[in-house]
Amino acid sequence: GFALLAVVLGALGLFGVAAHEVAARRGELALRMALGADPLRILGMIAGQGAIMVGTGLAAGSLLSIWATRRLSGLLFATSPFDPLSVGAAAATLIGAGAAAILPQALRAARTNPMAVLRSE
Repeated sequence: GFALLAVVLGALGLFGVAAHEVAARRGELALRMALGADPLRILGMIAGQGAIMVGTGLAAGSLLSIWATRRLSGLLFATSPFDPLSVGAAAATLIGAGAAAILPQALRAARTNPMAVLRSE
């Protein structure tokens, strides 16, 4: 239960960061689209930046988990400290949660109406 709560809270935090970034860059995104950028390219740009955030967090978490398993290996029950199935399942879950948090904001950025944004600026 606590692990699920942690994943949901992390995904909500990532969603908030992505929403703030898209809102802050609204003018830039509208200008790019007005000058001919494809919405698919905008989607890829925002999703790529989100993937970098998720990958950085996953790398830092992996390093910290290696350190923690050496310290806490006596507390593990019915699994080895470096069980590839457990590590892979955890990484896949975090990548999925990150994608679910980033994708709505990337789609919102790709649907930006350049005329409406540039008029309001």
